Amino acid sequence: IGVGLRHAFRSAARTVSASINPSPENAWLADGQLRLHRNGSRSSMLIMPVAGLLVSFAFRPWVGLEWRMGWWIGLTLVCLAIHRGNLALDRMTGRDAATVSRKSKYATALSVVFLMAWCSMSVFLWAPGEPTDQMLLVLILACSMAGTIVISASHPAIALAALIIHAVFLIGPPAFGDGALDTELSLLAAVFTLLLVGQLVVQTMGVNRLLTLEHERAGLVQGLRAAKRESDRERGRAISAGRAKSQFLSNMNHELRTPMNAILGFSEIIQAKSFGTDVDKY
Repeated sequence: IGVGLRHAFRSAARTVSASINPSPENAWLADGQLRLHRNGSRSSMLIMPVAGLLVSFAFRPWVGLEWRMGWWIGLTLVCLAIHRGNLALDRMTGRDAATVSRKSKYATALSVVFLMAWCSMSVFLWAPGEPTDQMLLVLILACSMAGTIVISASHPAIALAALIIHAVFLIGPPAFGDGALDTELSLLAAVFTLLLVGQLVVQTMGVNRLLTLEHERAGLVQGLRAAKRESDRERGRAISAGRAKSQFLSNMNHELRTPMNAILGFSEIIQAKSFGTDVDKY
């Protein structure tokens, strides 16, 4: 079991490292992972402030206005800043390993900042001694963790950051509580996190397989197009060669027919003995 865990840990570490620091041979994979993640979260930074406002309203019975609005205003500012950062990220169009690495690190850093701001609700909105408040926070963060894992599973580094940050803010506050409910919530959050680890591994492997198949298909299509272009060039050369051959045979036919006609004419004269039997005349 220990050997299997070490092997799995090393494999996961290599996968995460390759997503933010790809080799030239695997730059296409990291670029595809980042592209999928960006497509799935393109408008999220403009939606999350609305979600945060609804969350802050939900905790009105237990948390004061200044804490709720402080968290929401901070989240909104972070989302707007990250939205501008994502727009700058979209303008980086290079697909070489160095550019893809910069884009991946940049996107991972932006995701970490957002996740810290979002998950900090468990600090700003946590009300000690209020079981309903605590259970609602755990429920919101658990749903957020599951949804974020689904969206970010295409990019291992961002998915790992999302898992760790959610787990810290999901397990941490209940773990430091002194009630039986706090302990139960912390244990449930830990079990839920372990379940999502398995789901994350499965989804990431599936996404990588799909990207690999897409890359191979694109390579096959490109190869077929190159083969077709080469075939068209060869066919063009064959047509040109055929035309040259036909022209050559036509010219040779003309050049040979004229003396051959003369030879045939003289042969007929000799055969018909048109000048009698005088050989010297022939």
